[in-house]
Amino acid sequence: MNVLEETEGKVIIWAVYRHDIMKITKTLAEKYGPESVVSFFGDTKSEDRQEAVKNFQDENNPIRFFVGNPRTGGFGLNLTQAHHMIYYSNSYDLEVRLQSEDRAHRIGQNNNVTYVDLIASKTVDEKIKQKLNSEVNLVDQMTSYHLKTGGKRLRALLTLGAAKLCGYDKGGRDINLSACVELIHAATLMHDDVIDNGEVRRGKKTLNKIWGNQSSILVGDYLLSRCFEIMVEDGDIEVLKLLSSTSAEISQGEVLQLQHK
Repeated sequence: MNVLEETEGKVIIWAVYRHDIMKITKTLAEKYGPESVVSFFGDTKSEDRQEAVKNFQDENNPIRFFVGNPRTGGFGLNLTQAHHMIYYSNSYDLEVRLQSEDRAHRIGQNNNVTYVDLIASKTVDEKIKQKLNSEVNLVDQMTSYHLKTGGKRLRALLTLGAAKLCGYDKGGRDINLSACVELIHAATLMHDDVIDNGEVRRGKKTLNKIWGNQSSILVGDYLLSRCFEIMVEDGDIEVLKLLSSTSAEISQGEVLQLQHK
């Protein structure tokens, strides 16, 4: 709600899960009035969908908030009255993300649209985002693009699950090291795509296809350096040894793959 208080004009809010959409819609209706918000997701009837879009697009209509599922509402809609687009949650599909962004960039759009991604505090995503921040514009562009391509975060989930199974419930080491594992994986994907001359990953162009091999290798190295920064901050020498040796094994495997290509 704090984010909304800083906005002006009409707002699109995308959420992946039905219960989140319903909760957001209810909260907005209570605060701003039921005439201020419409929802758009799988259960929304066809005639209600058309009415929702029509009302949102009418600049004189009191409907200010359009709350929807990016997979359901992210294709084919014209939502050019939007001034802001907020992602309450994201899917793992870059195509869905890009299509949903395009809803506000159709013919007739005269507004500057601000995009906002909400990230919960003390999470793996927050840690990764913090570590990938860079003052170098190209690094920022490439890492942001990579984050948008999604991924199931399986390695992070396994690390968090293992920590819980071992009884760890204090501090944030589980989150930090889960982010570390995810960064190692991301770096290997970037290097893999260069070695394999990959052009498409998860249905979208690879980093090396867009920015070239040299930039992809260096940004992959940047991710690894950030990962080692996390390990040093963690302060456990055994963790440092384990993940360092793992990274070394991965690098040797990449060289072997190149050698026998």
